[in-house]
Amino acid sequence: NQAGCPVLLFDIKGDLSFDLKDPTFPNDIGAEIIIAPNQPVPLDVLFIAEQTSTEITNAAMRFRESFQRVTKSKPGGAQLDALREGAQQAFREKRPVKITDIRDWVKEVYVAKKRKDDTVIATFNDLTSWELFSPTYSPSEFFSRSWIINIKEATETAQRLIVFLILDALYTYSKSLSDSDMDGQGHRALRIIVGIDEARKVLGYEQPSLISLVRESRSKGMSIFLISQSPDDYN
Repeated sequence: NQAGCPVLLFDIKGDLSFDLKDPTFPNDIGAEIIIAPNQPVPLDVLFIAEQTSTEITNAAMRFRESFQRVTKSKPGGAQLDALREGAQQAFREKRPVKITDIRDWVKEVYVAKKRKDDTVIATFNDLTSWELFSPTYSPSEFFSRSWIINIKEATETAQRLIVFLILDALYTYSKSLSDSDMDGQGHRALRIIVGIDEARKVLGYEQPSLISLVRESRSKGMSIFLISQSPDDYN
């Protein structure tokens, strides 16, 4: 209420969306609830502003960095190369790009290199069993509204991918913004407040966009809350 700006909350335990003690909370902050994976997050999560070689490569690398952090075993060098190549091709060929597009191109790379299906392909097959995202809103439209993303019912793999890709989109969007306005006393205007409840579920994976948002987003008017019950989770 003080900030008067949009709020993005990741509700991993489910009690922010449907707290019986305070069922009016989502209404109080004007937030729409998305229950994943039953409902897709209505964000063009793999949006790029321009299909230049640099933008395509950067987007492919961002996706690879997040995807490799949700697989059960860490992909090797050849797998990471295939991920990057497949993602690059998807960004060249499709607009908007969906996770299924990257999956299909990664499979093409595997066929071309005569690689057998492995944990990367299995993870893609698992994650594309649901439609986790739909490109309804551009990042500028999505992050100008308030959302509670309830991921309680999603698998841990899907939970991490949903959070990581939204954070990727937010960080990419933040880089396109000018610094937030300051008043005469040097206080920054807030553009968005982001909260991750049960943050232990995503802390510790060294996800680049989360690290960058914590370090760099203040000048853009973003406030990041990482909520957990143990100090050890913040190591």
